[in-house]
Formats: sequence, structure tokens, C-alpha cells
Amino acid sequence: MDQSQVEQKYKRDIQIRRKNIRGNLWNAIVDAWVEGDENALDICWDEILDELDFDYDSYTYVTAAGFGV
Repeated sequence: MDQSQVEQKYKRDIQIRRKNIRGNLWNAIVDAWVEGDENALDICWDEILDELDFDYDSYTYVTAAGFGV
């Protein structure tokens, strides 16, 4: 996680997680991205966070997410 813009007193040691997104959730992310619908992307991100099932607050305020193959 890039914490370069975070004040030193708020920086934390955060475990990097990888998650495969498939099916309806992936389709919803792509559709929201194409439409520029940030609210729909927030809803998708919350669903991903629920599935991570740990340290929710570590990933609540993410400014960017990477997509790879």
C-alpha cells in the first residue's frame, strides 16, 4: 500500500492482500468504471472489503486499486 501521502503519525504496517474478482461483481466493477459511476464503485469496493474479513479499516480509504492479469 502506498502511504507516501499519509502523515507519519497515521502510517501503519499494512499487509498486502490479493483478491481475484469474478462473475457478477467483476461485471459490476467494469460497468461502473466505464460509466464513471464512483458511487457504484464504492458499493463494489465495500463488498470486496466484506469478503476480505480482516482489518476492514486498513482498506477503507483507498485512493487507487490496481487491476492485473
